Amino acid sequence: MSRWRVRLRGADRELEVHQDFIVGRAKECQLRLDGGLVSRFHVRLTPTSEGILVDDLESRNGVLLNDRRVECPALAHHGDVIGIGLETLEVVDELMRRRPSHLSTLPPAATPFEVSDVGGPEQETLVAQLEALSERERQVLEQIARGYTQKEIAAHLHLSAKTIESHRARIADKLACRTRADMVAYAVSAGLLRPKAPAHG
Repeated sequence: MSRWRVRLRGADRELEVHQDFIVGRAKECQLRLDGGLVSRFHVRLTPTSEGILVDDLESRNGVLLNDRRVECPALAHHGDVIGIGLETLEVVDELMRRRPSHLSTLPPAATPFEVSDVGGPEQETLVAQLEALSERERQVLEQIARGYTQKEIAAHLHLSAKTIESHRARIADKLACRTRADMVAYAVSAGLLRPKAPAHG
C-alpha cells in the first residue's frame, strides 16, 4: 500500500499513487479529467520518499501547485493542492494523517492566544511563538490551517496573492513550519483554530 494518495476536490474517494500516475483526458491516464482546459496527457505524479513529484507534461494550460505554475518538476507534500484545468487534487500523506492523532488530546486554550494552565510548558512555548506573529500573520496562518488556498486567502483578506505568499514565508520562518501540514498541526496544538460561527438564514 502506498504512502501517497490524491483526493479530487468534491469527490468522496482517494486514489493511491504507488507508481507514475498520469492525469489527463486520454483513456490511458490513471485519472481521467474532462474539460477543454485539460490536455490528453496533462501531468505526471511520481511518489518519492519526500513527496509527490509533479511534472507538467507540456500541457497547454499548465499545472498549478498551491496556486503557482509548475515550471519544472516540483515536490508536493501533505495538504498541498495541485491545480489541473478547473479541477484540484489535494495531496494526502498517510503517515502525516496518522501522526497528528495525539493532538486531539490537547486541551483547547481559553482564547485563541491565551495560555491554558492545563497545557503545561509545551503549550506555553507554542503560544509564545504564536505571539511573535503579527495580527495579519495570525490571520493568514488560521486561513492556511483551515485549508484555504493562497488565492482564497487573498480574496478573504483583500490582499494580493503575492502578499499572502510573503506572509506565509515569514510565518514559516518564525514557527519553523516548512509545509502546510506543519502549519495545520501547529495551529491546532496552539489552540489557534476557532469553530466557525453558524450561518444565519
